Amino acid sequence: MVVTLWHWTLSVTHRTADGSLAMPNPIHAVSGGWLATWVLQIMPVFFLVGGYANLVGWQRAQAAGTTAGQFVGGRLRRLLWPTAVWALVWLAGELVAAALPGPHRWMWEWFPGYLVPLWFLGVYGLLIAAVPITATLHARYGARVLVALVLLIAVGSVAHRSADLAWAGWVTAALVWLFCHQLGYAWRSWELGRRPLAQRLAVVGAGLAGLVGLTMLAGYPLSMVATVGGGESNIFPTNATIAALAVFQLGLLVLVTPAAERLLRRPAAWKPVVALNVVALTIFLWHMTAYLVVLWAYEGLGGTLPAEPTAGWWAQRWLWLAHGHGGKSEGGRLEQDVLGGVADLYLHERLGKGAVSVAEAVGNRGHHDDDRGRTDTRLADRGGFQRGTQVGHGPGLSPVAVRQVMHHLRGVTT
Repeated sequence: MVVTLWHWTLSVTHRTADGSLAMPNPIHAVSGGWLATWVLQIMPVFFLVGGYANLVGWQRAQAAGTTAGQFVGGRLRRLLWPTAVWALVWLAGELVAAALPGPHRWMWEWFPGYLVPLWFLGVYGLLIAAVPITATLHARYGARVLVALVLLIAVGSVAHRSADLAWAGWVTAALVWLFCHQLGYAWRSWELGRRPLAQRLAVVGAGLAGLVGLTMLAGYPLSMVATVGGGESNIFPTNATIAALAVFQLGLLVLVTPAAERLLRRPAAWKPVVALNVVALTIFLWHMTAYLVVLWAYEGLGGTLPAEPTAGWWAQRWLWLAHGHGGKSEGGRLEQDVLGGVADLYLHERLGKGAVSVAEAVGNRGHHDDDRGRTDTRLADRGGFQRGTQVGHGPGLSPVAVRQVMHHLRGVTT
């Protein structure tokens, strides 16, 4: 969700001179904004949690007599089937567009942002395939595997930065994500969340010391995401700072573990977590597609996409946040959420906040059809969490309300 909301809310998406869509972030325009990326750049957390979950799954598979091939195959199927559907839909759209009269530009030429999910899923898939090997190494050698990876990352970093060997940078990137995944093993097998407070604080301190040393002394960028005019990026290719960030974020996670465990014993807190987990991969795969649909509709209504984080751009962030979150519902409701979001955004730009109030008032009259939620029988039991829990949908304008808003808009602007 953090990745999705970051892309929807904190991307200064605009058209370049050739009509392409660019998605820089506003970190360069915010004094000290780089500090927020030390928490909000959560790709290391994906791999930490993935390592934790994969080790749990591997241990259960071994106890049940499941072979390594069956384990890897099962995990990869859960990852690849939704990805294949996403890829086929995009490929079909590209082929249809290419067959139409007139010049054609492939999507990756004018909107490379839609490929965002692929690099993560590719790397994560390779790590899943390696679990039987990496988990065995962890069980046999423990911390020595992490030490070896740190040394290899250090050697690769020197080769990349000092000897200017490009290939060394990409080898180092692979080692960094493997290191993050192995840290997830350590989190699980060493029960770091249950260690004394002093030890958990030591993990935070080690990660923070690494970050400070690499950014302040070794000359790595302060921001953990690419920034406008920043030159070198910590994330592409991934470098040693992301390894230090993973240690720091692991420390934060184990710090809050006792409080989080107490909270998640309550069904009211656990239900949304399980419900979100059911659709997490779908949201991750499709959030850029939904974002593109909203951008097209927004521009079609006459909205403009500023190239800089202006005051007007910041004033719209709450609307993109609301509809980036609300637009994640499923089925037929997605269309009305997207349309409602676009209508709200357009009204906010053209007519100010008063018009948004009008839109919301009209929406409240027109919205009457679907507050009842749906039953998702796939949700798992945990403690007091019951199967078939109702999963409600986010707020949005109904199609009738959207038509009323557009009618009102035409009357005001003509």
